Amino acid sequence: MTHYCSYSNLYRLCDNGGIAEAIRYINTFIKPRAPIPIEVFTHLVRECKNKRNLEMGRKVQTLIQESNVQHHAKLSSQLIDMFSSCGSLVDAHKAFNKLVNPSAYAWSAIIASHAKLGKSESAFHLYGRMLEVGIRTDKFVFLAILGACTTLATTRLIHDHIIQDGLESVIMLGNAMIDVYAKCGSLTESCVVFDKLCNKDVVSCNSMIVA
Repeated sequence: MTHYCSYSNLYRLCDNGGIAEAIRYINTFIKPRAPIPIEVFTHLVRECKNKRNLEMGRKVQTLIQESNVQHHAKLSSQLIDMFSSCGSLVDAHKAFNKLVNPSAYAWSAIIASHAKLGKSESAFHLYGRMLEVGIRTDKFVFLAILGACTTLATTRLIHDHIIQDGLESVIMLGNAMIDVYAKCGSLTESCVVFDKLCNKDVVSCNSMIVA
């Protein structure tokens, strides 16, 4: 059996909802023959997230640890996101805490996890910790913490940080700020952000219409 056939069968199992069967398939046909590619784990984690299957998510994490790839930056962030999508901040933090030197991508994932579950205060606490340890902010970090902004004061604070980092023209951040300012009751500030965007897209226009 070729690796191509193995992976094709595996992906078909996942797509048909058989995550447990996919894990058994990996242990039987793939793991004994060769190292498991990161892409396989990524597919499994994505399926667990889409199906909100926490139990299978934990089993996939165990498989990842057994394969010694738990420190892969993107995969770790996907695990964090998957666990939060399944409603478990405890598991999300366990995945995060296994990282020796979390990247900005991992920090954005754990911050977004708290924001997604309505934990704005703890999301800002994590954001502060990230800054303290010297991690440089990027558009993904800002997008994550904007999701935790529930007041004009916090939104303006993050907006100021975005300006300081020279990222105000990033379209995805502009769209997010338009939405957050509107939700916080300031249509005026939503309009200011919209007017400053150089390359407005459909999302920008829709955000303003909804605002």
